[in-house]
Amino acid sequence: MGRGLMKTKRFLSALLIIWGRLCFKRRIPILLYHSVDDSGSVISISPEDFKAHLRYLTREGYETISLNDYLEYLLTDRKPSKKMVVITFDDGFKNNYTEAFPVLKNYRFAATIFISTDHIGKTCSWERDKSIPELPILTWDEIEKMSDYGINFESHACGHRYLSKLSESEARNELMRSKSTIEKRTGRQVGFFCHPYGDWSEQTKLLAKECGYKGAFTRPGFSSVSSKEDLYDLRRIGTAQFSCLEDFKAGLLGTYDWYVNVKEFLGVRRFRDLGIEELRN
Repeated sequence: MGRGLMKTKRFLSALLIIWGRLCFKRRIPILLYHSVDDSGSVISISPEDFKAHLRYLTREGYETISLNDYLEYLLTDRKPSKKMVVITFDDGFKNNYTEAFPVLKNYRFAATIFISTDHIGKTCSWERDKSIPELPILTWDEIEKMSDYGINFESHACGHRYLSKLSESEARNELMRSKSTIEKRTGRQVGFFCHPYGDWSEQTKLLAKECGYKGAFTRPGFSSVSSKEDLYDLRRIGTAQFSCLEDFKAGLLGTYDWYVNVKEFLGVRRFRDLGIEELRN
């Protein structure tokens, strides 16, 4: 991004921050990270930018809460008395342990990692954007160490496959087997499911409910639950799309979603779900 374009981008983000502080009600954002590395891929954030995000959260007095606590706020419609945020990661890259975990511990922040159990100890050999390297995935030993500290692990299915392309029985197996495997290895109940690639349907939402999950994540954005059925259409804010700290600030306030929606409507830059699928002009 050129210097002039970056200045314009920062100015727009500054306006979004002002708008968010003036007009938006306090809500609890759920942040989505993937890989913490310097590759510049569509799902990557650099270690320095990740540290900057957590420094900002600390400076602004944010407290991290679990997905279970978040769900309680949604279901009871309680208003948070202070600034709260949920930090999540998808895919379970090894750099979540080597890069992100020390920073989380340093700031005493909690987090949730959604893992695809068939790839543990291997690499991200699934279908992916061409900018994403074949990165190593966490081992069970690393997962257990992080779990002992208090990091939560939830299901991202088994094989990181497009669930909509599977039969009902195959999709059910992905949800059931991954849940069971994580519970056996960590000794903790798995309550949440995240659709690989953001590839969801009404059937997969129903399967998540039938398989015993409390909630499921589908698309980007702020969650706004109005019924129990909405718990299987939870949403998160994708941090890989942020190009500066001002974007991150606007994302926490909920106004960056508006900017992304306008860009997509105008066809400036189209992407299906949080930069996972290939960017299209």
